[in-house]
Amino acid sequence: HETAQIANDFARSIAMLPCTVVSEPNSGLSHARQKGIDTARYEYLLFCDDDNWLDPGYISIAVRIMDAQPSIAALGGLGEPVCEIEPPDWFRKFQGYYATGQQGERSGDITAGKGYVFGAGSVYRRAALQFLFNNGFRNLLEDRKGNSLTSGGDVEICKAFKLAGFKIWYDEKMKFSHFIPKERLTWDYIIKLHKGYIDSFSILYSYSLLERSKEKPSGPWRKDLMIYGYLFFRHGLRFRKYNKITLPIYKLFFHYRLQLVKVLLKRGSIMKNVKHITDSKWFKEKNPQLQ
Repeated sequence: HETAQIANDFARSIAMLPCTVVSEPNSGLSHARQKGIDTARYEYLLFCDDDNWLDPGYISIAVRIMDAQPSIAALGGLGEPVCEIEPPDWFRKFQGYYATGQQGERSGDITAGKGYVFGAGSVYRRAALQFLFNNGFRNLLEDRKGNSLTSGGDVEICKAFKLAGFKIWYDEKMKFSHFIPKERLTWDYIIKLHKGYIDSFSILYSYSLLERSKEKPSGPWRKDLMIYGYLFFRHGLRFRKYNKITLPIYKLFFHYRLQLVKVLLKRGSIMKNVKHITDSKWFKEKNPQLQ
């Protein structure tokens, strides 16, 4: 409730820099970021959440990279976790869920690999965002809102960038710390995150189908259904081979595979999303930097 006051106090404390505090009545991360995009006056937009601390030089490195390659639409850095308590044994396996860890094997173009960057600490090119929104792009997904852990809005934008011909980039020299409170370092929180991912899967998967086959997007769907189905049955037969530490993780992945199979079986909703994307002007147009 004190966010506005804290933000205004901060703005006054750095009077030598232009700083504007704006209000967004609609709750949720997606609405807040959209407000920032609409309000921004400069070419590069940095999304730094209240639990992110940027290393010195983060912004200057980002500007050099974006200046050097106009086709980069989204740029991300290396998130280092700062946990309120000693993290559990399983944390490293799931650190990507907390927007921490490497986003590529090495610094550089990750468009064809991971294909997106964490929303935390991300840098966007305003012209690329304007290209999408001016040509009819609207998020099918919303990011976290209230107690809901449904996410993927930032991933969806990156996938749209990729389909439109822009690049997604990662640089490990851009380091930031990400504070993780003790309430999030629980197994229940991981389970809720998984539920959020499953809820967003059918939409993000629609983009993935088009990334792999724009001509016949239904082809990869059949193959993926077989793969996830196979993994579901294989995981189910191997439960007894895991000890007490890894069994909860294995059960989670087993459940996750089952839910993905269920989503894939709903082919109609996936193809509806595909049609929505392919009918959009931004999908049919080329990245202006490639012309």
